Amino acid sequence: MKIKRFEFTTNIILLAFFAMTGAVMLVSAYGATCITWDEVNWLFRTYPAGPLAGTYMYPYIIDNLFIYRLSNIMTWAFGFVWGFVIYSFLTARKWAYISALISSVVGFVFGIIPALLSDTKGGTIPFEGIGSPHWGRTLLSLLTMGLLIIAYVLPGTRRGIKAFTAKENRMARALGTQLTYMSLFFFWLAFASFMGSEFMRGAHVVNGVNIWQTVQIQFMGGLVTTVIGSTMLSGGLILHFVKQAPKITKVIER
Repeated sequence: MKIKRFEFTTNIILLAFFAMTGAVMLVSAYGATCITWDEVNWLFRTYPAGPLAGTYMYPYIIDNLFIYRLSNIMTWAFGFVWGFVIYSFLTARKWAYISALISSVVGFVFGIIPALLSDTKGGTIPFEGIGSPHWGRTLLSLLTMGLLIIAYVLPGTRRGIKAFTAKENRMARALGTQLTYMSLFFFWLAFASFMGSEFMRGAHVVNGVNIWQTVQIQFMGGLVTTVIGSTMLSGGLILHFVKQAPKITKVIER
């Protein structure tokens, strides 16, 4: 089955947004690790300078610790679940679209709750605008959700999604191609992990002092995702270039 250019382009755009959402969720998970799991941050961390110097920075974390930890776990998980979503599109699973829509909804829900809690200090001050780093994955999940809904509502793009995820799609039967594309996703996660220090530096500056603490975790995450991507790329190239062994059985004519 040959995919039309418009249908192919539509799905490539969706896959690109899936990859971006997964990377942003992974970077967001890195950034929230220290504040969520290190009790020193919410028991003893104080403002280093300014009018609030000496006062506790995160007293609301203790009151909402379960929510923050659950959100962080889900963010870690769905950073990689987006890879599963991409794979479901490439392998023409009938539930590919619904898995993408559910993933975007989950990402939005578990992003907006801690974002609002952080920007209102646990509901103790009025919401005055976006300020928390949690909004990054929240808004991107919302954008991806909106694109998925629009793509399914419009007849042309809906046909494109169905054609791309149909078993007759030749890409769905090419394991080597699937592995190659999946390796690109994990290389993208590795890039986001290694470069996350630059992305997150500004989000962790409080009164001129950088309090970011997850550089080691991000470095290890970059190494792990690089190894996974390299393994998938190697498997895809082997399947693509190395000829399969000839069949050792044949039909015996009578």
